[in-house]
Amino acid sequence: MNFDLFTSLDQKTEKSIGRYRTFAPTDGSAYYGCFSGGKDSIVIKELARMAGIKIDWTYHVTTIDPPEVVKFIKRHHEDVRRERPDQNMFTRIATKGLPTRLMRWCCEEYKEVKSPPGARIVVGIRWAESPRRREQWKVLTFHARSRQTALAPIIDWTDDDVWEFIHARGLQYPSLYDEGFKRLGCIACPMGGRTAQLREFARWPHYEKMWKRAAKAAFEHKIKISKPFRRGDTWEDYWLWWMRDPQWEAAHPKESQEAGGPCQGMLDFYS
Repeated sequence: MNFDLFTSLDQKTEKSIGRYRTFAPTDGSAYYGCFSGGKDSIVIKELARMAGIKIDWTYHVTTIDPPEVVKFIKRHHEDVRRERPDQNMFTRIATKGLPTRLMRWCCEEYKEVKSPPGARIVVGIRWAESPRRREQWKVLTFHARSRQTALAPIIDWTDDDVWEFIHARGLQYPSLYDEGFKRLGCIACPMGGRTAQLREFARWPHYEKMWKRAAKAAFEHKIKISKPFRRGDTWEDYWLWWMRDPQWEAAHPKESQEAGGPCQGMLDFYS
């Protein structure tokens, strides 16, 4: 894939600033900036400042972001508005079930932008993050479902570009990156895989306890309204299935996950 590897960072910086100015709302309104506290958000926020454009930054509180990231935003980005959900994630899990790679109801409720109608969104999406983003995203992308247009000013930046920009300008960033974390999304997000989940539970053990309590509550709620599991299954089975525990999967091949999503046996939980 070509991410303009031979274009200098200075050139990419100027190009990104130009994108901000070229695609700015023509009615004089401000961009709607999506800020997560991660490295890409830090870069697009600084570029917006350099571009001198009008932009309102919003952080969508998921209630399960790393505490260090929440504190970082509060300390270093006081101008970012916080959009809070009506319920925390664990309360919703009790009735919705644990989110999976395929059943990502949490993204729609906690991560997707709920900007004012007609607003032009700014995101830190980059092609280097995944082949899927390379396929689906452009500098300016129209979302058929939300009927909104999103600008990705650093779409062609690499990870090295992002870090070089941050260090060159002396920008603050969450200390978790220095601990080896590559992504700073929701704690134990199933999209990160089992290895990442185990590492995050080791780093934040109280969140593992909250996830387990939510799993138990979801299992008990589902049992009250239907019986999707085999006789003798427990909430611990549900938890081990969700965590893709190797021993549990070996003992329950029909109920194990394939391609990151639930298969027959546990699928009815989400119906």
